[in-house]
Amino acid sequence: MWHTLSGILAQYAGTSGTVTLRPGAVVLLVVAHASSVNATVSILGGASIPVVNGAPPLVIPMLHTLLKVDSGNAGTIVFTSTDSYYVQAVTEGHV
Repeated sequence: MWHTLSGILAQYAGTSGTVTLRPGAVVLLVVAHASSVNATVSILGGASIPVVNGAPPLVIPMLHTLLKVDSGNAGTIVFTSTDSYYVQAVTEGHV
C-alpha cells in the first residue's frame, strides 16, 4: 500500500552508534558505509544487515514497506563498526 506522508523531516548522520527515532516516525532511507569487517545495521530491532567493507555505501530506501516506530519495535537503528551513516525519517501524518 502506498501512502502520502507529511510532517517534519528528521535527518541523522554519524559514524557508528544508535539512532533513536521519535514515536510514530516512519523510516524513509538508511545509508551506511564501512571500511572495516563485521559492520552491520539493524533497523527497528530487526536482523543485522551486513555492510560490506570497502564497497560502495549500502543504500536501503523504504519504497514499499513503511517502517514505523511503535510499541512493537525498538524505535532504534543501530550501526555497528560503520564509518558513516545517514538516516531520513518523517513523523507520521497521512494526507
